[in-house]
Amino acid sequence: MSEDKKGISAAQWAAFASIMGAVLVLCGTLAGLALNCNKETGNIWCAPTQAPGAVLPQFPEQTQPPGQTAPPAGGGEMSDTSGTQAAIAQTEFANQANLAGTQVALTLTFAAGANEATQAAVAATLTAEASDIDGDGLTYSQELNIGTRPSNPDSDGDGVFDGQEQPNGLNPTNPDSDGDGLNDGQEFSKGTSPTNSDSDGDGLLDGQETNSNPLDPDSDDDGWNDGREASAGTSPTNPDTDGDGLLDNADDNPLVSPPACQHKTFTYSLASSMEFKPQNNTKGDKDFSGNGPSVVISVNLRPVIFSKTKFVFNLEVSMSAIETISDFTTISDSWVQENAFIVQFDSGYEFEDYISRYTDELHYTDYNNDPDTKLPDNSNGLGPVNKFIVVGDTDGNDLGKTKVTIYFNPLKFKIKQVSNCK
Repeated sequence: MSEDKKGISAAQWAAFASIMGAVLVLCGTLAGLALNCNKETGNIWCAPTQAPGAVLPQFPEQTQPPGQTAPPAGGGEMSDTSGTQAAIAQTEFANQANLAGTQVALTLTFAAGANEATQAAVAATLTAEASDIDGDGLTYSQELNIGTRPSNPDSDGDGVFDGQEQPNGLNPTNPDSDGDGLNDGQEFSKGTSPTNSDSDGDGLLDGQETNSNPLDPDSDDDGWNDGREASAGTSPTNPDTDGDGLLDNADDNPLVSPPACQHKTFTYSLASSMEFKPQNNTKGDKDFSGNGPSVVISVNLRPVIFSKTKFVFNLEVSMSAIETISDFTTISDSWVQENAFIVQFDSGYEFEDYISRYTDELHYTDYNNDPDTKLPDNSNGLGPVNKFIVVGDTDGNDLGKTKVTIYFNPLKFKIKQVSNCK
C-alpha cells in the first residue's frame, strides 16, 4: 500500500477526530454499511459499500474534493484494530438555516455491538470534512464559523479565495468589502485598496472612476481633483474641457468654449487742435518783407511707454521760417509736451500692429500775408496731422506773428482679443 493510502489505527482516528472538533451524535441499533476509506494528502474520503439488505445513504458533494474522485471499490480498505466493520445504518443530513443549505450537520447511528474504537474510527473518517476540502486556505470548521462555503473556495465570487480575505481585512461573504462598486478581486487587479472606498482621496468612490485613474486624485493634472471635476461637470481626463486654451481650474467657464478671438481697430482721439508760435530770431531783421519765407513744420508723436495694453506719447513740434532773399531773416523754435497722450487699449485686448504713422511734416514757401491751409506732405490721412493752417509772412515785424495751427487726426491701432476667446 502506498504512503498516501494506508491503514490508520483507531487511536489515530480518535486523535484526528478530537483535533478537528467534529460534533457527531452516535446512537441506536440498525443494520448497516461498511466504509471504504482513502487518505490522500492530508484529506480522508470515505465511500460506503452496500452490505446485504442495507440501503446506501446519500452523501453530499462536499465529501468528495474538487478535482479528485472517491477511491475505487476495494481500494484503500481500512479496518479498525478490533476487526469489526463499521456498520452505518442511517445517515441524516440536515441543512443549517443560516447557510442556506451550503453547509451540513451530520448525525450518525451505529449498529449494535460497534465498539468505541469503531465509533471513533468512523467519526474520524467522516470528520475529514474538517480539513480544507475546497483548497481556499480555511478548514471546514473555520468556514462554518465565519459563514463561508466549505465546498467553494471563493464563497462571495469576488475573485479572492476565502482564506485570503480575512488576513487582508476583507469580508469573505461580501464581494465588495468597502462598498465602492469594485469587488475585492477587481481592487487587487487595479491596485486600489479593497478596504478604502476612495483609494486616492479625490472624493470619488473607486468604482465611480471608470474613466479617471482611481490611484491619482487629479487624473488630468489640471489643478482640480477628480471629485471636483465630477461636481463641476468637467472632464477628469481632459485638462481643458472646453478647449479654449485654459486649464479647467483657471477658466471662468470651463464648460463653455468661447468664441474665436476678435481683431479690430482701436481709435484714440488726440486733441482737436493746437497753436504754436516760434519765438527765436536767429538771423536777419525779423521782417520777411515779402521774400518768402520758406516754412518747415514737423509734428512727431514719440512713444515713451509702450506695452501690450498701453502706449504713452510725448508731442514734439518744431517750426522754422527763413526769408528766401535779402538778409535771410530766420524765425524758429521747437516745443515738447511730455506724456501728452495716454492710450489704454480695451480690456481683454492687446496691441497687434500700427495703423497710424507717428510723424507728419510740411515744406512750403509762403508768398502772401494770409493764412494758408496746407495738408501734410505725403498725406494719406494716417499721420497725426489732419491739416496745418500757417501764417508765415505778415506786415511788418514777423516775430511773434508767424505761427501754425495744427489739427490732429485720431490715432489708429490694430488690437486683438486675448481673453474669453480662443
